[in-house]
Amino acid sequence: MLHLHRHRFQVASKNRSTYENPIVKDLIHVKPGREYTIYFKANNKGEWLFHCQL
Repeated sequence: MLHLHRHRFQVASKNRSTYENPIVKDLIHVKPGREYTIYFKANNKGEWLFHCQL
């Protein structure tokens, strides 16, 4: 699970299959063997945590 605290991002593709309209998320579950492309702009001022939860 990928989690960007206090930020949102766009999911552009999953397993190299591109979404026509990127999906806005703040959390995605990344299972083994899966691949995501995301667009992320760090525009929320401050120090925020980025982490993976198992």
